[in-house]
Amino acid sequence: MSPRAIVLLVAAFFLQTLAAQTSPKATAESVLNKLYLANGNKIYPKPSIEVISDERKAAQYIRRTNTIEVGVKAFEVCRVFGKDSLSALAFIIGHEMAHAFQMNPRQGSFLAYDKENGADIDAEKDADIQGLFNTWLAGYNSMDLLLYIIEGIYVAYDLKGKELPGYPSLEERKQSAREVRLIVTELVRMYETGCYLSVIGQYDLAAACFRYVESRYKGREVYNNIGVNLVLQAINISEKNVDPYIFPLELDFETRLKKPKADRGPGDLTPEQWLQRGTLLARAAEYFAQASKMDDECLPADVNYVCALVLNAKAAEAIEYCERREVVKKSKLLGLSAAEQGKVKLALALAYAYNHRTESFAMFDELKASSDNFVGFTANYNASVLAGKTPVTSSNTPCQIISDTDNLVDEVKVHRPVTGAWAMLDNATQIDVSTVPNKTSDLITFRVNGQNRISLQRIRRELATTGLSLNAVATSRGHLDVCREKQVIVLVDDKSRQVREWVKYYEFK
Repeated sequence: MSPRAIVLLVAAFFLQTLAAQTSPKATAESVLNKLYLANGNKIYPKPSIEVISDERKAAQYIRRTNTIEVGVKAFEVCRVFGKDSLSALAFIIGHEMAHAFQMNPRQGSFLAYDKENGADIDAEKDADIQGLFNTWLAGYNSMDLLLYIIEGIYVAYDLKGKELPGYPSLEERKQSAREVRLIVTELVRMYETGCYLSVIGQYDLAAACFRYVESRYKGREVYNNIGVNLVLQAINISEKNVDPYIFPLELDFETRLKKPKADRGPGDLTPEQWLQRGTLLARAAEYFAQASKMDDECLPADVNYVCALVLNAKAAEAIEYCERREVVKKSKLLGLSAAEQGKVKLALALAYAYNHRTESFAMFDELKASSDNFVGFTANYNASVLAGKTPVTSSNTPCQIISDTDNLVDEVKVHRPVTGAWAMLDNATQIDVSTVPNKTSDLITFRVNGQNRISLQRIRRELATTGLSLNAVATSRGHLDVCREKQVIVLVDDKSRQVREWVKYYEFK
């Protein structure tokens, strides 16, 4: 029996067993919705999607109707992957959705493009990169399936071993897919590492990681993450604590609050620091504005934008922004959690406080009773500052890690990192990075202006904890918890509550 016949036979089996559960179109629409939500770029209307019976077309994006078409045979190939069938389908749909965001006026096709036209080849490769990264953000496991998806499609459409005008050979397509997988693997590594760097206060490095991702993938969360880290870099620019209040976008306010209190005068920072702070906050506001433009319902971007304005001495502008966009009302209409609604009100209350408006007292008092621990604590703290009292700070949260983390993993010493080739991450700030893979871990070292700043060993092994601390930070990949005394970060899965990955780190002095 030929490989093509085997693929179709197995596909038929899965199609029969799963047909009763959901229709192909409903399945495709569900995947598209998840990808579109993860990308968050609503500037472009979400395409419609159809499953077609055309024997020649695996998938294509039709620009004039803003429609993605997926061939029945391509859908059946995805069924062959069993529990990973949705991940396979997500890559095909993600590839075509990426074409909807491209400026290229030509319609995209998953299989066919003009090999003589370099622009077409580049557009298809970019669609592969953006589509594959989008599937990862949406929680699909498409990365490991990539080459098998490509080969399955070529077998199903009888293109394997053939040279046809307008179609790259299977080996050409697989070679391109290998390159794409390497690129996206690095994007994922930098995105995840950026999150780790954020929670331990390496904000400039984290921003550089997210900017690296943004160079290849334009998404709402990427823009928001860059902005957050620029703000955090700005308010931690000095050895003194210049800002007396806690802001809702802070990941680790305790470290900042432990700094010597500044006098809140112009001499608290040097002229160069004031200039750098203002520049960072202005750039952050631009990133938040872009995230909000992409998704008008992205309230975290609105909250962060307001914080950036307030911190940059633009409280009146922040109040006008909140009133014009009715952010408090919108947070209720969207049915956001108590935590998210509380952060919206915290941001507005801070704008009132900095603009010497009495409404801030009532807003902080209202939020003291919030069911969310962070919102309630922050409201109490900020109300005390506003009243001229000495606020009560939270006590240090005990480390939740009970395993011995001092033992070497893969014989790696994070304080004496063995580095490989250096790659420039950010030319403007002269940040470069070295990644050395090991058996059960990766060692990532960052340096600035040629000097080592920090090394992180990302470890794929089990680690025992007693749960999450109160300071754990929620991310799209799970909760991040930091144990500073052990210099360890853990990533905890939200569903299983198991440690997905843990990180040893060492900050060079």
